[in-house]
Amino acid sequence: MNNPLVSVIVPVYKVEQYLHKCVDSVLNQTYTNLEIILVDDGSPDNCPAICDEYAAKDSRVRMIHKENGGLSDARNAGIKIANGEWILYVDSDDYIEPDSVERLLSCVKEAAIDVVVGVAKEIKLDGRICFQRHTNLKDGEILPSPEYICKSIKNNEWYAPAWLNLYKTSFIRTNELYFVKGLLYEDLEMLPRTFLAAHNVLYIDYPFYNYISRPHSIMNSKKNEKNLQSVKFIMDNWKKNFDSVEDSSLRKMLYHWMLRNWLILSGKFQIVERYYPSGTNAVFMLLHCQNLQLFIKTMVLIASPRLYSFVYSCKYKEKC
Repeated sequence: MNNPLVSVIVPVYKVEQYLHKCVDSVLNQTYTNLEIILVDDGSPDNCPAICDEYAAKDSRVRMIHKENGGLSDARNAGIKIANGEWILYVDSDDYIEPDSVERLLSCVKEAAIDVVVGVAKEIKLDGRICFQRHTNLKDGEILPSPEYICKSIKNNEWYAPAWLNLYKTSFIRTNELYFVKGLLYEDLEMLPRTFLAAHNVLYIDYPFYNYISRPHSIMNSKKNEKNLQSVKFIMDNWKKNFDSVEDSSLRKMLYHWMLRNWLILSGKFQIVERYYPSGTNAVFMLLHCQNLQLFIKTMVLIASPRLYSFVYSCKYKEKC
């Protein structure tokens, strides 16, 4: 592979205090054949002017100014105009290491790879650093996507963030892997759609992405109606998609993953209704518990959602 163009899509909204660090980290890459797409999502602060300044200084920077439509809509706008052979997402309040693109492309060569998975550092406000890393995969390992999914789920290391991966642009467009507009946790919804569509996945054991954990982030928000509706939408669609998976072993693993996330999200957002993903019930959920701990948690949630929510809120502590 000879120096392919990489499109880096950066959605921008109300991040003027972080934007310079983010964009500079992309512009200063050791790999220079880049197209940086800054998507101003109707930001009301000084971000649009900052983006225009970057576009005026560096010909690799392309600007989109649009009405506010949310993160999904901003990423989709970037996908539609991307000229690169590969696409990388970077959120505008985060930043990447100087050799990120070079390292992610280093093992691609001529292999038919759809997705390159990397490692992220999550930087807490108190200075702690946690890693989103696949501890049971080897650096440079290429796996058929079903094998990658199963290995990741077994280790509870199937990570949702879209920015953790480098994607073949043709793969995204052919499979219409666009984000659902107006949905919270859009990366979680996209996760199985992406990897079930992929053929081969390459893992690079390098922490290239720096995710800054902030208290105002969506995943740190409290229960509200939009949270609830988004969780329901994602779980219902997961069930529908997983039902169509022909490989029974993979389908069973995906149902387990759905159950695990259903338990986490129900506790985190205090969903006290007796809600089951569409097409499931209590028996279905219990049958797909793959360990005793998950079985007990599921029993508690089924018996008393309010009790489960209370216990979760008392015991939940932020962990790496």
